[in-house]
Amino acid sequence: MSTQGERQNYNWRPNDNSSQTRLRYDLEMNHWLKSLKGSGFGGGGSSGGSSPFLVIGLVIGLIFSLLWLILIWLSDFIVWVTNQFSKPEPTSKYRGWRPSPIKDKEKLDKLWSESTPLDIKEKYPY
Repeated sequence: MSTQGERQNYNWRPNDNSSQTRLRYDLEMNHWLKSLKGSGFGGGGSSGGSSPFLVIGLVIGLIFSLLWLILIWLSDFIVWVTNQFSKPEPTSKYRGWRPSPIKDKEKLDKLWSESTPLDIKEKYPY
């Protein structure tokens, strides 16, 4: 079984600890650091660090969000209270209207014996 050093035989990169190899790795590291800093990645944000204005902005946003939430709850509570103590007026004179049932048994028997369900649906579409 091969060892890890044998499996990681990087022929495409020098593995020795010579000064020339270390210099090349340092140059490559500086290149990557420069490119990462230039892209804004890992720099702690665009301001370059923590700022007291960032914290103040977060606190003000939290306060406004909580006030907005309280106002919404208060308005919902007021609507609920007004609905509890007042009877709503019907918006239409037919609100809650249902067809009256046929009370005469003879009419009901005649209707069911002479008609199919489709005829009943045409006569009484409700």
